[in-house]
Amino acid sequence: MWLHSRKLPKVLRPAIAAFLARGVAAMVAQAPTGARFGVHLCLGDLRNKALGKLTDAGPLVTLTNALAKAWPKDRQLEFVHVPLAAGDVPASSLGPFYEPMRKLRLPAEVRFIAGFVHEKRTVTELGVTLRAIESAAGRQVDLATACGLGRRTPEAAAETMTKAALLTNT
Repeated sequence: MWLHSRKLPKVLRPAIAAFLARGVAAMVAQAPTGARFGVHLCLGDLRNKALGKLTDAGPLVTLTNALAKAWPKDRQLEFVHVPLAAGDVPASSLGPFYEPMRKLRLPAEVRFIAGFVHEKRTVTELGVTLRAIESAAGRQVDLATACGLGRRTPEAAAETMTKAALLTNT
């Protein structure tokens, strides 16, 4: 997701996000009535190495809000999955990283999936991160990794899923 790029002036990000969201919405509007949708935002990844790095969750919030605003009223958006970790880099455990989520304007019926579960963090650290995310977002979130498990070793994938399961019980 190049919306976070330092080369793109911050003042232009909302306009670019709106443009991208309108393109997605136009494609969704062409789908058959009753089709179900979820959106996975992506930072880009090559061999589990992030191609982009966020300094905070702001670009993700900007794009998520633009998608929610442009979404066709007659089509159901079921979830938005946002990458809060990046490949081999775990998600920030610092609350200020998530502060932009206070501006999240996703309808309550749309699941917000926080992609932060990472094998390099302990369950305790992940719990701190989860609380920071939910506090800033003002809602309960679903848990996930940033981009699936396919780029991890089987051992790291199993460890990550064990941590996610433990987090759901805290």
